[in-house]
Amino acid sequence: MHQFMDSNRLWAAKDSPAQEWIRPHVLWLPQDQPHVVAYLHEIAEVVTPYADIVAPVAEAEWHWTIQAARAHAADGRRIDGDRMEAAAKHLQEQLDTVAPFEIYLGPAAASRSAVITRIVPVCEAAVPDPATGLSRQVRAGLSAAGLGMAAASESHWGHLTSAYGRVDTSSRQLGDRSDRLASALVHRVRRHLTVTVDSVWLVWERQHPREARYSFERVRQVHLGGIPGVRDRTLS
Repeated sequence: MHQFMDSNRLWAAKDSPAQEWIRPHVLWLPQDQPHVVAYLHEIAEVVTPYADIVAPVAEAEWHWTIQAARAHAADGRRIDGDRMEAAAKHLQEQLDTVAPFEIYLGPAAASRSAVITRIVPVCEAAVPDPATGLSRQVRAGLSAAGLGMAAASESHWGHLTSAYGRVDTSSRQLGDRSDRLASALVHRVRRHLTVTVDSVWLVWERQHPREARYSFERVRQVHLGGIPGVRDRTLS
């Protein structure tokens, strides 16, 4: 396991004012879906004893990032509440044409610098796959409101993080701890869920480097197809 919040991931310099650590994001949030919450708590139970090497993500901060945006618009102005409201309207226009779709959530695994739960569309063979299609429509909505973003990737790699690496586990003792965490995840959280994605949230997201965490403030929920859909179900 390696430290997640290294210099390449920081949004601002260490002495920057608080506003520099806040950016617009579009997230999928699981907190109102009981079966997903129960599943993620299973992962949390495995992760929590290893809080010396990873920072477990609190339930209120679980999320899947669909798209991150920059703090400043293409015209150089800082994104404000009015621009976010405009973004919400453009997002809804774009997502009115996107049908809800199903994803496989899980199983969980230790990556290079985090504990993640992979997200894979059930209809992965579609071109583009539904998650990539959603990401592209979200980008179109944000772009229409003047929000700047990093260059788009060819496909969307979906994941939900349950813990971020606190330290580089370079010593033998910490390396053994990291190996035990990876093994515990493989043996104790082997199942996955099938979940329906029918909405996303436009949020203000804040990076907290010292705590190795991200928090967010919800701005607007945007429904795929314009209306709420059916929620998740569990597969054995």
